[in-house]
Amino acid sequence: AWGEPLSVGDTVATGLGGFLVVPLHALADLGVRHSPAELEAQFHLWRWICFLMGAPEEHLPASLEEARRFIDIGLELDSGPHDESPDLMRALLHHGYAFEAFLPGPLAAVSRQVSSQVLGAFSRRWMGDEMADRLGVPDTPLKHAAPLLRPLALAREVAVASGALGDAETVARREIALVDRVLGLVRAAPEALQPERVCAEPVLRRAA
Repeated sequence: AWGEPLSVGDTVATGLGGFLVVPLHALADLGVRHSPAELEAQFHLWRWICFLMGAPEEHLPASLEEARRFIDIGLELDSGPHDESPDLMRALLHHGYAFEAFLPGPLAAVSRQVSSQVLGAFSRRWMGDEMADRLGVPDTPLKHAAPLLRPLALAREVAVASGALGDAETVARREIALVDRVLGLVRAAPEALQPERVCAEPVLRRAA
């Protein structure tokens, strides 16, 4: 009557792993630093979200470090990608940013290829070669480009600390507004991407 039951472990791994631990690791690799108070606030936000998603409080990690250990253990026990996982990864890499939806044909093809290579490179760097190979993520030299972005992250931190860009709330509002504008362009695309079409495209089908 209530449908298929949801795994508490997967719920917590998705919320605190996919949306907190992994992004924090990626941001640190890019040179972004967070204060202890910021890390604690982010942890409590995603812990609350996991609770709202149905994970009982007694099964939720009590700290960020505990969440990291939870994710490490979960990855060790996980059976690995399913048969459909490489197809999903290809769809994410080729259509993770739907810029081609509002670009002319030739530019759309180039944009898709470039974005898939960049997304694939950083995904491989952050998930590790073993998992990336199992998911069919391309291995390109771009995975070594992350350190090149660290000076930009440092420059932003210095600018924020000096007040040159305004206080933290002002900077956050500007960045959120920028994201909203980009998402607005995607939503205004003449042909919105449909999940069924994305996963059915020949480029996403595994070779027999």
